[in-house]
Amino acid sequence: MIRRITPQIASLTLMAGLVSFAVACDAGGQVERDPMPVEAEGYEQTPPEADEILSDTRVPERIGDNVEMQTDMDANDMAAGDPLEDYAIFAGGCFWCVEADFEKMEGVDAVVSGYSGGTSDDPTYKTYEKDGHREVAKIYYDPSVITYRTLADRFFRTVDPTDDGGQFCDRGFGYTTAIYVKDDEQRAAAEAAKMEAEDVLDREIVTPILDAREFHAAEEYHQDYYKKSSVRYNLYRRGCGRDARLRSLWGDEAWIK
Repeated sequence: MIRRITPQIASLTLMAGLVSFAVACDAGGQVERDPMPVEAEGYEQTPPEADEILSDTRVPERIGDNVEMQTDMDANDMAAGDPLEDYAIFAGGCFWCVEADFEKMEGVDAVVSGYSGGTSDDPTYKTYEKDGHREVAKIYYDPSVITYRTLADRFFRTVDPTDDGGQFCDRGFGYTTAIYVKDDEQRAAAEAAKMEAEDVLDREIVTPILDAREFHAAEEYHQDYYKKSSVRYNLYRRGCGRDARLRSLWGDEAWIK
């Protein structure tokens, strides 16, 4: 896993340092992902001034009464059971961002950040990639409100599915995209969404569609990180160039909320 900090964003360091004390305890001091803005090689971006970034830290609202379940339940309990009607598992790079994006969608009841696809039975944030896991999000949704196909279509528009080396500033296998399907119905919908994405972008989509494997919920401090540490999250997301790249790639179809 590689993160690059460039001179372009060095001016943000002092301001971020000033807010670090206020937010350092939000995750119990355990978060190891560098919260500073970073930039992937090959992506051009000009981050806003620090005060503009820090002023835009409104906690995104959730949709639906059931969404609060994620903060009231232990993530592992939710992942182990099946409290909601159906689920999808997507790997879209940083699971903080995938969680934040999908929790804003009507019909999505909760999202759990985690790891999947690898060989180990007990992956952690320090070990998941070397064991072949990706960062993933398990998305619990109501199929009477939103279909799996719609989720798959929107997934592609929240990522760069042409990048086989990671996502945005986050490089390495653990940050590559994938769709994990649990049955033939999900596979057919995912393949149709992938074909449509290729037609829209007129480029090869490298996102694999794979049989679902065991899902492992990530550590509690990763769950709802965009809410619990909103300042750091917003600094990270903007500095990483995620939204800028999505707008460049997808235009008006980019799913940015």
